[in-house]
Amino acid sequence: MGSNLGLGDLEGVAYAVRLCDELGMDSMSTGGVIGFATEALEKGAITTSDLGGLDLKFGDRSSVIELVKMIASRENPLARLLGEGVKRASEQIPGTEEYAVHIKGLESPAWGPSGAPGMGLALMTADRGGCHQRAFPILYQVGGELWEDREIKRLETRGKAELVTDLQNYLAALDTLVKCDFAQYDITKKTYLEMLSSAIGREYSLDDLMRLGERVWNMVRLFNVREGFSRKDHHLPPRFVKESLPDGPAAGHRITEEDMEVMLDEYYKVRGWDGQGRPSQRKLEELGLERLQVPLKT
Repeated sequence: MGSNLGLGDLEGVAYAVRLCDELGMDSMSTGGVIGFATEALEKGAITTSDLGGLDLKFGDRSSVIELVKMIASRENPLARLLGEGVKRASEQIPGTEEYAVHIKGLESPAWGPSGAPGMGLALMTADRGGCHQRAFPILYQVGGELWEDREIKRLETRGKAELVTDLQNYLAALDTLVKCDFAQYDITKKTYLEMLSSAIGREYSLDDLMRLGERVWNMVRLFNVREGFSRKDHHLPPRFVKESLPDGPAAGHRITEEDMEVMLDEYYKVRGWDGQGRPSQRKLEELGLERLQVPLKT
């Protein structure tokens, strides 16, 4: 709702987010949809008439807030379509798929991973789509934090799978504790283990916690595979693949198709999955999930 829409007015951003909350809409997805619609209007894919006369512009607080209300009330055919999300809207509005920023149908956060391939891998492989809450390796790629006492080289594609897998397993385990997402890094692993051990009445180790997270991640993956998801869905949107960053420390960088293939091959190997992203029977047995069946086809 902020920089993604060119809004620097914090009061306006806060109001738009609160409005989404009150209307039962996700503010991040709504911001992604509005950004998509604004670009579509700029490029002539839709008209102000389609928007009921609304002159939607980047950086214009009033038009953003008005479109939030229009989408919530499904005021006209385009507002109803935008309410279905970027993926479905781009499928219905010709010529817009190149700037439809979503992964598996979920709108991506307001920042792109072009200058941080590890973050790209995390978004590609997140179980529910472009979600930054499943793993946030940007802390280690840009934030300067060490992972396992190692410095992470920001722009390299190789070597990111182990980091992303580790974070996904850890955060999946923490999700079973029903804790606040914003406390996942500020509270240490040691503290979480102490709290968990106290709650269940026995010592719970870090290995136990990581195994729990890996079991969760593989069970969810089996569900997705059963529903038809495969390697092709572990893919970034065109904007992150075809367009290089125009400026900044990573100017000229993008995540290419080849980069994605390299990272996925490495990720599947670390995960113990096959080339289409299906957990192997050996991996399921290792995790005590042998009673679950691996879908034969994707």
